Amino acid sequence: MPPRGQKRLHDGRSILHVDPANLKSEELEVLHSLETIWDDPNGLEKLRTFKWMFDLLLSACKSPAADFTVPATFFDSVIAAKEAVGVDYHQHGPQHDWQLRESSDLSDGRLSQWADECITAITTSKYYERSESESICRTVIDVIFCDRLNYLDDHNADRQLNWFPEMSISTRSNLLGKTIQGKVDWCLSHGNNKTEVDTTLVVLEAKRLGSAQSGLPQLIIYLAAVQDRRKQTGKRNCSTFGILSDSSLFIFAHLDSHRKLFVSRPHSWHSEKVKIIQWIDRLLADAIHASPHTTPVKGGNTSLMAYRNFLDQGYHFGPQDASVEIFENQTIRRYAINRALGSGYLVAPMDDAKHDNELENTNHSG
Repeated sequence: MPPRGQKRLHDGRSILHVDPANLKSEELEVLHSLETIWDDPNGLEKLRTFKWMFDLLLSACKSPAADFTVPATFFDSVIAAKEAVGVDYHQHGPQHDWQLRESSDLSDGRLSQWADECITAITTSKYYERSESESICRTVIDVIFCDRLNYLDDHNADRQLNWFPEMSISTRSNLLGKTIQGKVDWCLSHGNNKTEVDTTLVVLEAKRLGSAQSGLPQLIIYLAAVQDRRKQTGKRNCSTFGILSDSSLFIFAHLDSHRKLFVSRPHSWHSEKVKIIQWIDRLLADAIHASPHTTPVKGGNTSLMAYRNFLDQGYHFGPQDASVEIFENQTIRRYAINRALGSGYLVAPMDDAKHDNELENTNHSG
């Protein structure tokens, strides 16, 4: 007998039969929307974005009774990943750009001598470019983070940072009605073991040389999974940082508490080594500053708005002419940044009506 959901022709060949009664409402909406795509001149390109949904439907028809999990590696497009976990991100939208501000408190961006010599020896080896595996790229990344964590001063944090490789992680996709599972290459956490996913602040996904940008869908899944776990355990600050690298290119990401993703442009190790180290040092330092918000019992600065204001001082979120939100007298006011002044910024109040519209748009996007 062919499995339920499958029929056969007279010659024995099987055909796929989808019973609408077995489909979720979200899946039916996708199928119904195809009618409008056929008449669209760009219909074929739009149709490709639904490939991930069709693959899941095919799997469900083969075993409709199984409540299976989906591996994070299943998502091979940014659109599929962000929709599966409900992340607000437009890959070519300037509102999602993330840049490091030039300021006097950045590190000098220099590796320790031992680390610099080790990485140079590896990356100039004839075997480096020939390697088709992630292992040699991971070796370079291990050296970088061992060096930067040694450089980091985290003695004032509630709990010192720990660097965990191969951390298992999972999250539930409301869209798919499935659990997404994966294994993060590295997690920077305040926890003491790999099971404390809710203490994770930075996740790093490594890819083989030349494939860095292909890992963005997985990174989106992992950032969302960490954020979900932190929300479930009552953490005040649910923002997370991410790094994507093949040891030649480095991409940095931030998922804020409203589920909005910001992503940097790719940085080349060959020509931007100092900038990459400054990025990493800044992320690690900001993870330390996030320590007061990782548990609900820490004293001192407990305002999430204050933490976001702190991040605004170090990064551009969106276009470079972006403004900052300042929490004062229990009210949020938005100020436009006119120019940098040493370690601070010259700001001016924005029009109140424009500010209200921006707040409304921010609330809807979250």
